[in-house]
Formats: sequence, C-alpha cells, structure tokens
Amino acid sequence: MGKEPFGVLMAEDDEHDILATKRAWKKHYIANPLYIVNDGEECLDFLRQKGKYSEPGVAPRPGILLLDINMPKMD
Repeated sequence: MGKEPFGVLMAEDDEHDILATKRAWKKHYIANPLYIVNDGEECLDFLRQKGKYSEPGVAPRPGILLLDINMPKMD
C-alpha cells in the first residue's frame, strides 16, 4: 500500500519563485501538498502551529522545508 505524500513547506518572499514552483508542481504532477509562507516569522509560526496556524490541520508537520536564506523580518 502507498504512503500518503508528505507536505512541503516553502518559505519564500519572491512571487516569481513561488509561481515557478507552483508551475513545476503542476507540470510534474507532484502529489505532495505545497504550503507557502512569506517571511521567517510566519515560517516559525507554521512550524510551531501558532497564530493563524493554530487551528488543527491548518499547518501539518512538513516533510521538507524549502527555505529562502534572505527573508524579511527574520533570516
């Protein structure tokens, strides 16, 4: 039996990079759900399931984090 695909969290503030990633997901039929945050603080909130990510199921634990090194608010 196949395993459920793990989620991928992308921390990125550049809209062009986000759109390119979404296109790649669609073009290559990637089954893993993609979650996107736009700054370092939001990334930590997602990972800690705090703030707007505190509701159950809104921020599942990702299997991979795609991280932009130079992020607004917190690198």
